[in-house]
Formats: sequence, structure tokens, C-alpha cells
Amino acid sequence: MAESPTASGGAGARGFSPQAFAQAKARLTAQGVTYGQWADEHGFSRRLVYEVLAGRRACRRGVSHAVAVALGLKDATAGDQLEGVRG
Repeated sequence: MAESPTASGGAGARGFSPQAFAQAKARLTAQGVTYGQWADEHGFSRRLVYEVLAGRRACRRGVSHAVAVALGLKDATAGDQLEGVRG
């Protein structure tokens, strides 16, 4: 039986550790900013920010990736490696 991608490695949903999500949320709380306010200030959809913080988005590309970078969940230069792709 195949193992789910989030079941191995101790990482939470979508490859981020539960601590990474907790730290991102704690930073916003420490700044006295709600998730919705942060989304508005950074020009992101509130729903998307909530989905990223809840671990429901892969954040591999596009706007969800930009949200993860802005929240400090990912390094801006860290791209997901594609196996078997030749350049």
C-alpha cells in the first residue's frame, strides 16, 4: 500500500513542519496583525493566506508560493527539484 506524502518524514501538510506554521502564526500574532490584515497589506487573498497557514496548499508555484515566501515558510530561491527533467 502506498504511503501518503504527508505521513513520512515528520513534516506536516505540504512538506512544512508544524513548527514552521506555528512560528509564522506566532510572528503575525506578536505583531498584533490578524491573518486577514496581513493578507490585505500584502495584496494576497485572505482565503489563500488562511489555506497556506492551515497547510492546505502545496506552495510550489504561483501566488501560494509567494504567500509562503512572504510568511517566511520558504526561501525565495528554494525551488522544488524535478526528477527526470533535462535542461
